[in-house]
Amino acid sequence: MGRAEEAFRRGGAMSRAKPRRRIALFAALLIVALVSLFVYAKSKRDAGGPYSLADDCPRGALVYAQASDLPALLRLWDGSRFKERYLASTNYKQFAEGHVALKLVARAGEFGDALGFTPDVRALAEGAEKSAGVAVYDIGRMELVFVAPASEEKATAARFFQSAENFEQTELPDGTVYYSHDVEADRGRQKQKILFAYARGRFVVATSEQLMLRTLANVNGRSRADRLSDDPSFKTLSREITPHLAAVWVDQSRLNSDYYFKHYWAMSDASSLKGIRAGLFDFEMSAGSFIERREFLLEGRQSNVAALSPRDAQELSASLPADAAYTRLRVLSDGAAGASTLFGNALLDRVPRARGRGGSSPWLHDEFDAAAEGREDYSWDDDYYHLGNDYDVSVDDDSEDDRGKGSDDAESSASVSHLERTLEQARPAIAAMAESPVTRDGPLFAEFRRLAVVRLEEPDSLDAKAFEGSIASLAVGRLTAAGTSSNLKWSDAGSGALRRRELELPMLGWKLCYALRGRDLFVSNDADFLDSALAGSARPQTRSGDARFAPDDLTVIRLDRKREAFDAFFDKLDAKRVGDYRASRGSGAGDQSPNSEGFFSGNVASLLDAASPATCVEIRRRATPGRLREEVELLTAGAAAGEGRK
Repeated sequence: MGRAEEAFRRGGAMSRAKPRRRIALFAALLIVALVSLFVYAKSKRDAGGPYSLADDCPRGALVYAQASDLPALLRLWDGSRFKERYLASTNYKQFAEGHVALKLVARAGEFGDALGFTPDVRALAEGAEKSAGVAVYDIGRMELVFVAPASEEKATAARFFQSAENFEQTELPDGTVYYSHDVEADRGRQKQKILFAYARGRFVVATSEQLMLRTLANVNGRSRADRLSDDPSFKTLSREITPHLAAVWVDQSRLNSDYYFKHYWAMSDASSLKGIRAGLFDFEMSAGSFIERREFLLEGRQSNVAALSPRDAQELSASLPADAAYTRLRVLSDGAAGASTLFGNALLDRVPRARGRGGSSPWLHDEFDAAAEGREDYSWDDDYYHLGNDYDVSVDDDSEDDRGKGSDDAESSASVSHLERTLEQARPAIAAMAESPVTRDGPLFAEFRRLAVVRLEEPDSLDAKAFEGSIASLAVGRLTAAGTSSNLKWSDAGSGALRRRELELPMLGWKLCYALRGRDLFVSNDADFLDSALAGSARPQTRSGDARFAPDDLTVIRLDRKREAFDAFFDKLDAKRVGDYRASRGSGAGDQSPNSEGFFSGNVASLLDAASPATCVEIRRRATPGRLREEVELLTAGAAAGEGRK
C-alpha cells in the first residue's frame, strides 16, 4: 500500500500543477468507465439471453439444439414410465436394429475405444451445470460442437478432464488450453479428432479442430462474424419463440441437399420439405400436456389465410360425431374448389381435382408438407406426384382397360368441376371433417366412415337439384362402368332433426347421404355417422389452449379411441403375428412374452402403447406470408377435460 499511496500523492501534486491535464484525465477515465460498463452490461444481457449458447457456436450448423437443464432432463427421462415402455417396445427394437442406430452405436464405440470411455450425452452432461447446447455441422462425419456453462470445479470433475492424460495438450497464444485425441472412425476410413476445453466459464467439446478453434474464438470474444446466433434465419426465428424445456433450430434448405439426411433421417420423401428455409421447434411440459411449438420460414409466394374464430371452431367441432377418431377444422382458402374436393373425398376417396394433375386430396396428404399451407402456387397433388399417374391402376389392368380409364378420369374431373360450380354460388367459407374406421367381417374387413361439414355464407343460393346431380355423376364416374347417373335416385330418409337425403348405390350396397342444417352442409358415406353429427352428440371445443395465435387449421387425433380405431385393424392386418402381440400385453403375460414383429401390430401399436397416457393430440396451424406456425399438443385425460392447464 506504501507504493500505491506514494504514487497517489505524486499524481495529486502533478494534477494540482496542471489542472487542465487533470480534468482531461478524469474525463478520459470516465468515458472509458462508461464504455466498459455499457459493454459489460450488453455482454451480460447477451450471456443471459434465451439463446446465449448459440453465441458460442460457429455459423454453418445444419442443426442446433439446446436444453434449459440437461442434467434435469436426463433425470426426467430416466424416471419416466415412457422410457420403460418405449425401450421395451417393438418400435424401439426395430429402430435399434436399423442402419441409422447401428451406425451411431458403431461411431460411439470407435470414440469410446480411443478415449477409454463413451462420449455420450451423459458424459457431456457431467460438465454442465444446467443449460447446454449442441450444433451439428456434418451428419455423415458427426462433426459437432457441445457447449455448456459450468464452474471450473464442475467441468474438471467430468470424465473428459479426468482422462486428460490421454489427450494431447495445446495452448493458444491467449493462454487458452484445449485437449485433443485422434480417432480412426468409420472402420478406419476417416481420421477425426475429439477435443475438449474449458474457457471463460464454458465447457466445450468438439469433433473437429477447426470447430474447436472457432468456438474458442467466440467464447473468448475474438470473433465478431462467426456466431450461429448471427445467422439471419436463426436471428429471425429466435425472436418469435421463447425456449422452454428444449429447443431445436434447423437450416432446412441445407438439410434438403444433405445426402445422409435425405437417405437416413427423413421419415418421408425429403422433397416435401423443399419449401422450408428454416425452422425452430420449442418443447414445453406443463401439467397435463406436452407442447411442441414450431415456427417455419418458407420459400416462394404465400397468401394470407383468415383465422378460425373461436365461435366457429366451437360450433363446427360440436357438429362432428363424438366417437370420431380424427377430426379437422379448417378455413377454406380455396373456397368452392376446396369444398368440392373435401366432399368428394368424404364420399368416394381421392376424387380428382378439376385443375392440375389431379388425384391427391389436401385433406389427406398436405400434413406431410409443412410448407404447403397458404402457398398460392402449390398444387394439392404435389405431395404424391412421384408415385406416377397409374398409382390407382390395378396391377392386372391391361392396355385396353388403360385406354378406357382416361375417359373415366375425364368424366370424374367434369363431375368435380360441376360440383365446384354448384357450391360456388353458396360461397363455402370454413369446413370440418371427421373420420372413424370400423372393422367388418369378410374380405372387405375395414371401412372408413367419413363426414364433411362446410359452412356456407349464402346457403339459400345452393341449388339442391344440381348438387345432387353432381354427387350422382361423381359416383358413377368413380365407382361404376361408363354410363349415366339416371339410374341413381335420391330419396328422403330419417325424420325430425335427423332428416337427410340418401343416394343408394345398389351395385355396391353403399349409401351416400347429405343434409343442410342452417348454414352447414353435411355429407357422409355412412348414415349412422351422419345421424351422430346431426344429433349434436359431440361437445364443443371449449379449451382455450396455450396457442400463441388463432389457427386457420385445427386437427384433433383421439388416442383414447385407439382400441376401437387401431387395435381392431392390427388384428386383421397382422393376423398371423397378432397372437403373440396380444399375449405380451395380457395381464399375465409378463415381460418375457415376445412382442409381435409385425409393422402394425408390433411397431406402430407398441409406439401407441408407449404413449398411452396421452388421450389426444391437437395440431394447430396458421399460415401467413412467408411463415407457418404450428403447435402440436399431447393431452392427458385431465387436460382434455379442461383441467390442469396453465
